[in-house]
Amino acid sequence: PREVRIIKAVNDAKHYLQMGFTMVKDCGGMNGIFLKQAVREGDLTVVPRILATGYPLMPTYGNPFGYLPPEYVDARTSKDYGQHGGMAIICDGVDKCIEGTRYNLRLGADFAKIWTRGGSEYNMDELKAIVQSAAEVNKFVSIHSDTDRVARNSILAGIKTIDHAVGIEEKT
Repeated sequence: PREVRIIKAVNDAKHYLQMGFTMVKDCGGMNGIFLKQAVREGDLTVVPRILATGYPLMPTYGNPFGYLPPEYVDARTSKDYGQHGGMAIICDGVDKCIEGTRYNLRLGADFAKIWTRGGSEYNMDELKAIVQSAAEVNKFVSIHSDTDRVARNSILAGIKTIDHAVGIEEKT
């Protein structure tokens, strides 16, 4: 349950600091944003600085949950907060990508995270729309990348960090 996951996140954050990490980057889910709020309000101390993305953005036919109904995965429509329910913001097309990015940043995200995997990718216009929407409020974009094409397009679109970077060619 979500409540147990947040308790585990508090313990994980404290453990990371004990291991010497002074900053962590949470790339998916609301726990990082909740922890940051608790730190701001003085209810949580002795944790690393947290950069949190909130809900990752993903296309309708996106992985890692391409086999689940969109209304279950999308945080704006999901009523199920189970293991995967409400874990992302599904958006397609430039306007919806702008809307999804702004929605997530309004929740307190420090950056926008894009989930893409195995052929479920945003096109260049969608990527640039996400980057521009984040830049308008001095935020950056990070992307999950597992192909050379995703990494190359991410660089061309102005995405700041490429996570995992699996399958990248030397030229890219």
